Amino acid sequence: MTRLLVTMGDPAGVGPEVLLGSLVRLRSKASVTVIGDLCWLKRCARKLHRPVPWDRFEWVDLKNVSNRVRLGQIQTDAGQAAYAYLEEAVRRLREGRADALVTAPVSKAAIAKAGISWIGHTEYLGKEFRSKTVMMFVASGLKISSIWSPQR
Repeated sequence: MTRLLVTMGDPAGVGPEVLLGSLVRLRSKASVTVIGDLCWLKRCARKLHRPVPWDRFEWVDLKNVSNRVRLGQIQTDAGQAAYAYLEEAVRRLREGRADALVTAPVSKAAIAKAGISWIGHTEYLGKEFRSKTVMMFVASGLKISSIWSPQR
């Protein structure tokens, strides 16, 4: 069975909404591990009226969304949280605990506000694994991918 990691993205942005919508519709036989803040996701699910089947997934709850995080605002705390989810995912990938990674959207501005040098997920993963990476966007009737190669 494929072991899939999914990061929550920026807790103050659309990341949780995109993630929750995907989890509700997921019909995969893959083992799915979500990395994020479970309390925050449950709060968002209630606000969005998303009936998430919580017990179908494994949760890595970093509990790093502070009370200062406000939806729709670019914030240091949200940028730090989003970056921490990705760092945890990379650690698990390196340990061989997953086969693939799906990332929810982050705010590049929030990550930068947190003092982290950041271009984007694709470039970050390329640098971390010293390899070419592929970013893929899939929507109804549309599939786009691009390859990024780190400078050697």
